[in-house]
Formats: sequence, C-alpha cells, structure tokens
Amino acid sequence: MIGKLAMEVRGALDRNNSAQRVGRLVAVSEELLATVSSFRRERGTILAALAAEGTADASADKRAASNREVSEAAYQRVQDLFAGSSEPGLTARMSAVLAAHATLATLRSKADVAIHQPKSSREMAFAQQFPQMTQAYLDTLIQLTDEIEGSIRLIDPVLDYLLGMKRSAWAARDAAGQVIIRMGAAASSEKPWTVTEIVGAAEDVGRADRAWNDVLEAASRSDAPPAIVDSIARWKRPDAIAMAEQHKDYINSLNNGQPIKVKYADLAKLESALQDLRSDVTTVALAEMVSRAERQMSLARWGLVADAGMMLLAVAVAAFGFALVQFRVTGPLRNLALAMRGLAKRDYGVQLAAWIEATRLAR
Repeated sequence: MIGKLAMEVRGALDRNNSAQRVGRLVAVSEELLATVSSFRRERGTILAALAAEGTADASADKRAASNREVSEAAYQRVQDLFAGSSEPGLTARMSAVLAAHATLATLRSKADVAIHQPKSSREMAFAQQFPQMTQAYLDTLIQLTDEIEGSIRLIDPVLDYLLGMKRSAWAARDAAGQVIIRMGAAASSEKPWTVTEIVGAAEDVGRADRAWNDVLEAASRSDAPPAIVDSIARWKRPDAIAMAEQHKDYINSLNNGQPIKVKYADLAKLESALQDLRSDVTTVALAEMVSRAERQMSLARWGLVADAGMMLLAVAVAAFGFALVQFRVTGPLRNLALAMRGLAKRDYGVQLAAWIEATRLAR
C-alpha cells in the first residue's frame, strides 16, 4: 500500500511540475504577444513615415514612441520570466531574440533620424532595408512563440483548443497587418498600388479570411468561453461594421489603380481600431489559457498535497500498528519463549508476572 501511494505521490509531483511549467510558458507567451503587437504598430508607423515625402509629424512620433515603450516593457518581462530556464530549445530561441534586439537598438536610432528628414535627404539604402532588418527581430519573436506553444501541446485538450483559437486569430491579424502596411505606404506617398502590391494584398486578404473563419468555427461550439464569444460579437456592432466598410472602400480604390485620399494619421486610427478587434480575440483567448493554466497548477498542487498527506498517514498508521504489535503481542510472546527455555533448563526463577502475561496471550 505504501509503495502504491509512493507511486501516486511521484505521479502527482510530475503533474505539478508539468502544470507549473505550462503556467510559466503561457505567461511568457502572453508577454511575447504584447511585445510583437506593439512592435508591429511601431514598425508600421516608421515604414509609413519612410514612404512619405515629408517628415514625420508629432502624431507619428507619439504613436511610435508609445508603442515602443509598451513593446520594450513586455520584452523585459519576457526576459524576467525566462530567467533560470534550462530547456535547450527555448534557451536557443531566446538567445536569438536577445541578439536581434541588440541590433534593433541601432536600427531604431537611425530610423528616428531618417523619418525627420525629407525623403530626398534620407539614406535610400536604409529606407529600403529597414523592413527586412526589422522583420528579422519579429521573426525571432515569432519563432520563440512557436517553440513555446509547440512544447505545451498535447498536455491539456482545453488548452489546445484555446491555443488553436489564439493562433488563428493572430494569423488573421498578421495577414491583415501586411495589407495595412501597404495601405499606409500608399496613403503616405499618395500613390496607387502597383500590380505586385495588388496581388500581394489579395493573397494576404485571403489568408486573413481563412484564419478568421477558423476562429469563427471554433467559437461556434456550445462550450466556447463566453469572453471569446463576446469579443467576436463586437464585430457586429454598427461602428465596427462602418469601419470594415470604409476599409473595403480603400482596398477597392487601390485595387482599381486609384490613390486613397486620406491622411495617414486618419488611416492609422481606422486600421488600428480594426486590428484591435482582432487582437482582442487573441488576447482574450490567451487570457483564458492563462486562467486555465493557473487552475491546473492549483489542482496539481492540491493533488500533490493530498497524495503526500495520504502517504504520510499510511506510514504513521503502519508505524503505530508495528509498535502496537511489538508491545502487545510480539514482546509478551518473546518473554514466554524465554520463560519456557528457562523452565527447560530447570531454572525456576522465572518472573511470575511475565509468565502470567505470556500465558494469557497464549490462550
């Protein structure tokens, strides 16, 4: 029995360690989402400013700075959560993120100077290379996220369901973001899309629609978390519908070879609001993952305490039983055996009390 309980304690300990690991990694994934989301907004603002003929205005500076601050704060929290991690695959991915972030600091400094120069005075090579160089940092963040989320699959089916919804919502946001970058560049330069840009945007729109359909299908389950259902329902509000229609009008104009007559600041406000609706589903799904992981951690912890308590109780009962048998049965019988040996040797000085007690137990 004690051996069986020991095995159960070992299993409870493994489950507790697994739950603690999943909880920590889900928290890292949450901070990575904040890092990526804010950096993409900062990057989009800078790309639009680099495409414009004039210099960046105060609103662009404020938008880039505020998103940079949020991104850097979340990045620091990722580092803090990763402190002491010893998983080789994740550690290697995190090292790549650190290296890319170090390079990013130099790029940001150059970009801050470039967007405050007229286009004719900017270093054209830097303006052309900035998208690829900053994409390298994004890629390392996404690769780390994929590594983390791949390592927590097939542990909890509910967690897998929420993770699938989160990834689909993020894929929709990511593809839509690529379209928005093209739209921002068009608005800043006051030029229509080229054929290449039209084709690329159509592909991105298709990817966004497919991913969003996956979100809607997952959310249609009767047991879907109410918070996620409510988040998706925001798309049906009149203001959201109006924004989506305005977005489509801009897309249609660009697809027809016409420039869009809108200031970049106004376009950014519109597209940020639409992206926030997609991001909200991603954030809510991730929050549900965190909540689920915390519940599993609590259950695993209490399961470990209960199993350990049962094992200690079993050991205590066994020790008490052993002592009772030793005192009430084994000890007197040993005395009886000693008395019998004494009598056999004609030793009649046997202690009477021991003899009487041993004789009583022998009956």
